[in-house]
Amino acid sequence: MQGMARSFPLCGKCAVQRDCKVRPIERYQKTLPSETVQYVGIAQDEQDRLLRLKCGRQVSLLEKYNFTEQDARQLCEDAGLLSPVYAFTDRGGCWFCPNARRAELRHLYDHHPDLWARMLKLQAIPGKATEKLNRKQKFSDIDALFRQEDQDALQSAA
Repeated sequence: MQGMARSFPLCGKCAVQRDCKVRPIERYQKTLPSETVQYVGIAQDEQDRLLRLKCGRQVSLLEKYNFTEQDARQLCEDAGLLSPVYAFTDRGGCWFCPNARRAELRHLYDHHPDLWARMLKLQAIPGKATEKLNRKQKFSDIDALFRQEDQDALQSAA
């Protein structure tokens, strides 16, 4: 049922990427002439991603001009376009991503208590397909871990 909370996105199988990014782009592309080319930002050192490009319909300008991921990052940084998330992580994603690294979750916990609180509310909804945010932990387990770390840090400082 549309709008129903079913579970957190499954780790490694992100329906958000598929449903909220890929499908709308594909729907739009169907309205375009068949010879339309899609330009994508995949660097020359991302061979697995480059191999998935649809021959003739998708072109990577980064690959064409021999830009690596590091080159692209530097270009964005020089132009003032680098996302602020790169101050604490090497990737960007959804704030509720089950593939988020510990540093990303800790940043969310420390700097975005409103989003953290929303995640705790989502965790409390009964009847989800899965209760775990990632493959190992519930979001509430991660919350308890960070709270304990904060408490330990306060005691060490005293």
